[in-house]
Amino acid sequence: MVQHAFIIDNPAGIDPVRIEPHQVNIYRNDQNLLWKILAQGWGWSPNHVPPIEIGDDWQGTTPAPIGAEPGSGELDRRIYSSHGPGPNMGDEEVVYNYLAWVTQDPEGLEENDLFVRGFDPVRGIPIDPEVGNQPQP
Repeated sequence: MVQHAFIIDNPAGIDPVRIEPHQVNIYRNDQNLLWKILAQGWGWSPNHVPPIEIGDDWQGTTPAPIGAEPGSGELDRRIYSSHGPGPNMGDEEVVYNYLAWVTQDPEGLEENDLFVRGFDPVRGIPIDPEVGNQPQP
């Protein structure tokens, strides 16, 4: 089953949007990831290509958009897809940090870009997003 991360509104946090869940997990037999923007009025930043940047130690595919490019003056709301680095044959989880950049600006001015984080509702603080590669028997 594909693992999904969604960009959603964040009324309880300091950031206007957040990634939910803040950590997506891939498994030996399921290495597929999808990112989708559900928050209205937001799109992927055109200044970060791709707008989802997984850490340097990531050996999976680079996140890529699905579908045709948006028209001039339109926000890029395409789904982004990536495939993991392969099965984790060890005994411990491997975690990859990533950055995800969005904007509300259809003109794409970089100063309007926002780095999207997760949100810890218990502590009320932002959390950097991660991909966890889980070991499996």
